[in-house]
Amino acid sequence: TNLLTLTYDTAAVGDVPVTVSYLDFSGSFYIHVSPKQVESFVLTEPGKLSYIQGEDLDLTGGKLDIQYTAADGSGTPSYHEEVPLTASMISGYDKFGVTFDEQTLCYKPTYQTLTVTYGGQTEKFLVLVKPFVLSAQVFWEGETLQVQISLNEDVNAASCFFIAAAYRNGQMVEANMISADRSGQLSSRFYKIGPDDTVRLFVTDHSYHPLISAVDVYLER
Repeated sequence: TNLLTLTYDTAAVGDVPVTVSYLDFSGSFYIHVSPKQVESFVLTEPGKLSYIQGEDLDLTGGKLDIQYTAADGSGTPSYHEEVPLTASMISGYDKFGVTFDEQTLCYKPTYQTLTVTYGGQTEKFLVLVKPFVLSAQVFWEGETLQVQISLNEDVNAASCFFIAAAYRNGQMVEANMISADRSGQLSSRFYKIGPDDTVRLFVTDHSYHPLISAVDVYLER
């Protein structure tokens, strides 16, 4: 058993007393503790860098190798510390942020630049956000409207509900719940819709929690 103990306030800076205890004897002396500041850090990126629209960040495997130096110019030797990457360090991620191509009427994979900030220092890395819905098209068959959606092949369509809703002057006039087949194709037929109405697609899980923000589909007749 080690009978000698040294204790001091690890959060204190400046001249800090250290208490020495051995059996029934004790004494103290002072050490100088310099305030620390982050000089730099090396980022190890997380293992997951590709996401389907609507997914939260997974920072597993991400870490910072931080080099500290004395903030008071005392010349105290620098030291390293390794800390895991956390969500509070990250900015710039938009889980719904994919690009819509107005010419092809398709959603495109989009790279996002994420910024890691720690102790006033920053580093950046890229993630790819792939669209949940690749394309959403509508077309008329007689006096009814057909809605057809193509899903990303990485999406498990069986885990989702899709609701297509028609709006007129901001009010919903018709809504249909639809499910996808194995090819990722969905279709829904509207009967009350007019040529100036708007169709929106909503995607939820089985508890009706939204998985993606509403997608507008475009009417042409």
